[in-house]
Amino acid sequence: MSNGPEGASPVHHRENAPEPDFSSMNQQHRVFVDHSLGASHNNRRSRKSKRLGVSLLSGLSAHRNVEAEQAAAGWPSWLFSVASEVVEGWVPLKAEAFQKLETIGQGTYSSVSVFRAREVETGRMVALKKVKFDSLQPESIRFMAREILILRKLNHPNIMKLEGIVTPRASRSIYLVFEYMEHDLSGLSSNPDIRFTESQVQNRTRALSNDLFILSDDTG
Repeated sequence: MSNGPEGASPVHHRENAPEPDFSSMNQQHRVFVDHSLGASHNNRRSRKSKRLGVSLLSGLSAHRNVEAEQAAAGWPSWLFSVASEVVEGWVPLKAEAFQKLETIGQGTYSSVSVFRAREVETGRMVALKKVKFDSLQPESIRFMAREILILRKLNHPNIMKLEGIVTPRASRSIYLVFEYMEHDLSGLSSNPDIRFTESQVQNRTRALSNDLFILSDDTG
């Protein structure tokens, strides 16, 4: 017999039923999320490392290709392996293309000499600046490379133009090929038989000022 109204659903008392442990569920959720974030971060880091690795390999491959091209062109390995940017885009000139005539100058160091020479094919006069490397230490080569890079940038009517580089075979020397001028200002001013007029002095002073501006602007 039922104690309640007929048709009523029995009531189950839950006073002693255990409460769900939400803190444990939240902890598990956080652990899952943390693991997911960690995996995502590791995947991004892995992709970044792969891209970096591919970039480094591509750069190394490109560098090797440039060195191979420069070696095929005839540049000495001791030059392009240390300062490939110096000869980039140029082809070395051949020593037999020029006939040395006389020494016309000496550099600050004994390893530098300047010659008047004739280009065999055209008969045109040029100046050859010989640079001899007593040591093939990278520092010594880079020191000269900086000068060559500056000279390559300069392009002005009042500044002697670097036209190319001669690399004799089996030699530690290179020749820088310049335009040739019969006289320089220092030689003319030291000649007692030559007297400059006031207008010539003004003109030369103005030209020197312009040249200094060009040099500072082009070499940065």
